[in-house]
This record gives sequence, C-alpha cells and structure tokens, in this order.
Amino acid sequence: MKPNEEISGRLHRLGNSVLDDNSRLYSMVELAAVGNSAPIIMTNLHVPAALDVYLRECLGEEATIWVTKTGNGHSLIGVRLPSGKIYYTVPGTSGLVAAVIICAVGCLFFFIGLVLLPSIFAVAAANRIGAELASRGGVQI
Repeated sequence: MKPNEEISGRLHRLGNSVLDDNSRLYSMVELAAVGNSAPIIMTNLHVPAALDVYLRECLGEEATIWVTKTGNGHSLIGVRLPSGKIYYTVPGTSGLVAAVIICAVGCLFFFIGLVLLPSIFAVAAANRIGAELASRGGVQI
C-alpha cells in the first residue's frame, strides 16, 4: 500500500475499535477493491470522530476512502459516501506549524527532533489530500 492512497470498493468489515478523545482506532478495515479479487485489509486505522459516522454509513456499500500511512498504521483523511458526497478532515496549517515547532525544539536536544520528521511529512500529505478533496467539492468537517 502506498503512503497516501485513494481506495474504492465495498466496505465489508470494520474490526474492533477503541474510542479516544477525538478519534477511533479500528483494529482492521476490509474493503473489496473494484477490479481486484483480493480484499484490501488495513490494520490500525485511525478515524477522526467527525468522519467515523460517515465511515460506518458506508458499511456494506460502495465507497471511496482516502488514507495516509502513519508510523503505526493508517489515518483516514476522507470518505466518499455511496451518494457521492465527500467528507474530509485535515490537520490544517496549525497542525503543520505545531509539528515543525516541536521538531525544531527537539533538534536542539540531541537531535531528538529528527525522529519527528516523518510526522511533518504526514501532516503535509494530509493537507495535500484535503486540498484535492476540496477541489472535488468535498465538505471539510
């Protein structure tokens, strides 16, 4: 699976989940991809609470999801419902600025901030996907 991917297919199964303050972590999500005989199974999918209701609405239906790879799994950025409506959420500019500041401060202390560099790229990738979904008429939530 690519680091940032658009996946279309029938949402077959949502695994066990744990609810955090503002997100839900699914142990696995299974989609039957269009034109592919083998299902796509993602483990450790982080779903923002705002998108969780839309993801559940797609269960058993054709849908498209946009995910980005994180250090310990995947993160849901957007979902297209069977009706064609697109909903997405992104960290925004403030999330990117916060990641850069934390990384810069961390670099002052034995280059610990270098470990955080992947998070900056993940936030930037999520913002790029969000901009693309906005251009397709998506609704930011």
